[in-house]
Amino acid sequence: MTGEDYLVFLKEAIVNLDFDGIHKAAKEAMDVGVEPQRAIMEGMAPGMAVIGDKVETGEYFLSELVVAGEVMKEGMEIIIPYIRADSSKRAECVVIAIVEGEGD
Repeated sequence: MTGEDYLVFLKEAIVNLDFDGIHKAAKEAMDVGVEPQRAIMEGMAPGMAVIGDKVETGEYFLSELVVAGEVMKEGMEIIIPYIRADSSKRAECVVIAIVEGEGD
């Protein structure tokens, strides 16, 4: 399976309100090396967008929206430690500047 497959599984787990599915998809995605930010932004967030669309059309109600949020929260609990582990590898840069003559 590819990283794309895991993104689809993450999305589907949220859309289907599947707690077991999100645990499995998030863990496997991290195990095969899917970037944590990508798993969130391209996997779980689109699933929440689908939930929002379903709420707008009346197919889902507030209760399903709340459950979907809890499903995403469960997935985030698995993914967040990988974000923290990755952050030490990233170089950070801060630039501080002022317009010439404005700092007087």
